[in-house]
Amino acid sequence: MTARKLLFPLGLALLALGLTACDTGRKAPPKTEVRVLNAVPRYTSLIYRRVESAPTSLDFKTGNVFTYDEDTYTLNVDSTNILNGAPERILSFSQKVLSGTTYTVVLYDAGTTIDRVVLETPTLPRNATDVEVQAVHVGKDLPPVDFYLTPPGTDLLATAPLGTLGFLQQVAPRRMPAGLYVITVTAPGNPAAVLFKSSQFNLDASKSISFSITPDAGSTNAPFSVVAFGDVSNPFFNVNAPGSLRVVSAPADRLPRDIAIDSQFSPPLFAAVPFATETAYGDVRGDQTPVKVNVTPAGNPGTLEVDATLPFTATILYTIIVGGNPGALTYSIFVDDNRRDTQWGKLRLYSGVTQIPLVTFFLLDPGTDISTGVPIASLAAPGGSEQIPLPPGKYDLVLQDLSTSTTVAGPIPITINAGGLYGVLATNNANGVSVDVTLLDELK
Repeated sequence: MTARKLLFPLGLALLALGLTACDTGRKAPPKTEVRVLNAVPRYTSLIYRRVESAPTSLDFKTGNVFTYDEDTYTLNVDSTNILNGAPERILSFSQKVLSGTTYTVVLYDAGTTIDRVVLETPTLPRNATDVEVQAVHVGKDLPPVDFYLTPPGTDLLATAPLGTLGFLQQVAPRRMPAGLYVITVTAPGNPAAVLFKSSQFNLDASKSISFSITPDAGSTNAPFSVVAFGDVSNPFFNVNAPGSLRVVSAPADRLPRDIAIDSQFSPPLFAAVPFATETAYGDVRGDQTPVKVNVTPAGNPGTLEVDATLPFTATILYTIIVGGNPGALTYSIFVDDNRRDTQWGKLRLYSGVTQIPLVTFFLLDPGTDISTGVPIASLAAPGGSEQIPLPPGKYDLVLQDLSTSTTVAGPIPITINAGGLYGVLATNNANGVSVDVTLLDELK
């Protein structure tokens, strides 16, 4: 009887000891870093998720960094249904990730679909004194290029590029000293034919950076930019390129205006711009030093109606609306992103109306009573909205005086198509009560 009493607790003790030993020996799987970059111009944003985990939204030329256990995963990319907001799967693929390797997934436009290219780099030790770099070209319609990453002031004629890249080709990972660098992209075999040059930037020790030659596709006036992706994504623009400016003319006196840059009136950038029109884009130096925009009556440079100092950044597209009463003209300026979205149309609204403090814009389903509508913008002159994404379809455009809810224009039928770029300008009607509407861009 005594032996049984002793053996039973002993068995329990041995079992507990065995369980403790198992718990002590269990180790977490090794981890690795996975970076995902959106280089697809024709989606406003993409939704990335590992398997069906919480979604991460990625805007164009932005990325995110994830830490995953060593394993094989299904990685998914969705767009958002424009009618019901539900996610729609547009890419799904399997990816094995191992510790000791950093993975950079670059999503790119393959034409009728999107696809991915996966860059793999050895993970640098934290105490490394150099940096690790690689590059990829994801511009389907862009030509091959030579890619240089050099300290500022380097003579490219005496320097070999990191590599020559065509679509989906890569520069293999390599280690370089930490320090200041400049990206230069040239025609293949011709370092004098510079297609792109970045501003100076610092590469910190122990960092791994992937560079993506990414098509801009209307987001700027350039064919491409270069996105650096490490802990964060950082797009670089061509510092040798100008910014671009267009003008919407909406002065209350309805007379033409000259628009000059830095007081260069002979000739001005735009001469005698007619009332209620929109110019093409003209080049403006984009070196980020102050630029003066001058507005005068047509042919009369001695009468400055606008003399504004504005920053202009290389390759960026700008629109200025000029309006107000004679002698008191002013302006509003906007940055344009003219990418053609695969799902949405984009509409920008402008107001040059001075006889009404605020004009409210409605877009309604055809035949809808305005009392059930929700305004998409209320604007004072001279002003404008952001580029508003809209589902494709037919609409009625109606304008009201915000203070009285009196309809001052419309309904005006308009059609929005996916990928379309549209503008609407409201100006004073000569009767002093109603509002004239001019359709711009692809609504003309």
